[in-house]
Amino acid sequence: MDLVFVHGHPFDPTMWQPQVEHFKKSNRVIAPTLRGYGQNRTSPDTFADFAHDLAKETEKAIMIGLSMGGQVVMEFHRLYPERVRAMVLVATTAKAEENKAMRRAMAARLRKEGMAPYTRENIDRMVLPQNEEAHAYIEKMMLATGPEGAAKAQEARAERPDYREMLRNTDVPTLIIVGSDDTYTPVPEAANLQQSMRNAGIHVIEKAAHLPNLEQPKEFNAALEDFIAETTAGEPRR
Repeated sequence: MDLVFVHGHPFDPTMWQPQVEHFKKSNRVIAPTLRGYGQNRTSPDTFADFAHDLAKETEKAIMIGLSMGGQVVMEFHRLYPERVRAMVLVATTAKAEENKAMRRAMAARLRKEGMAPYTRENIDRMVLPQNEEAHAYIEKMMLATGPEGAAKAQEARAERPDYREMLRNTDVPTLIIVGSDDTYTPVPEAANLQQSMRNAGIHVIEKAAHLPNLEQPKEFNAALEDFIAETTAGEPRR
């Protein structure tokens, strides 16, 4: 079974390290670097570019995405529905961008100021400060992100469509995961999305903010493992 892990902004695939190490034992794990992030210096022109890139990685997969990565998974489902075996949407929203001006202003700031001011302002909402190990890990990753690629991604993200109607009408098995202390995607918003879908469950991870996979990796992995087992019962893993 192909598992595709899609990272969020402003991260890179190493944010999925606890999951890659755990799930590669029994699955084909793919954790690509999105355009504009990590060592991928190709910038996206549209949000669909991310999905088209993923289509080169797999024929059919369980798609797992966090925050912006979750929106990329939804875009992939919009463009390549036949290739989605199941979805795991982590700390994300299906709404179209409600404040395009904010996204564009963020892009302009990233180009002008670099990643350091953005990181200082947002790091404590990404990961709870008391989780010092995860906090330091994510801070280093954010600071290493290239400002221009991250800016272009934010401009593309501003134009993404609203995925809510698509999700209401899909039968694709879906698991929604959210941290109990996530202020970017609060639990009630995640619950509303889950309740609007035909075939979706929800798992709330306590003592976690926007990156529950790093803050509480054992619980995250267990929830994902259970979902994969239920979704693929009777199917070969490889």
